[in-house]
Amino acid sequence: VILIHKYPWEATQQELEEAMGRYGRVQAVRLVEAQDTGRPRCFGFVTYAARDAAEAALAGLAEGQVLIMDRRGVEWAVQGDW
Repeated sequence: VILIHKYPWEATQQELEEAMGRYGRVQAVRLVEAQDTGRPRCFGFVTYAARDAAEAALAGLAEGQVLIMDRRGVEWAVQGDW
């Protein structure tokens, strides 16, 4: 499981799953929302089927290779940690 953060608040679970799936089979994506408002907190968790896929994803995140576009057309480089 890796932590992802600093993505646009309007990013969807599907968008992030597709972006992170380029490194290997994603088992689950969980985006965290504020309990009181239901608004995105702009961090979440990605679970990979294999550790090597998670390691490859972290390397890609560190190099700024995972990009998500917001509604204004601005690309955000998603960040991640163990």
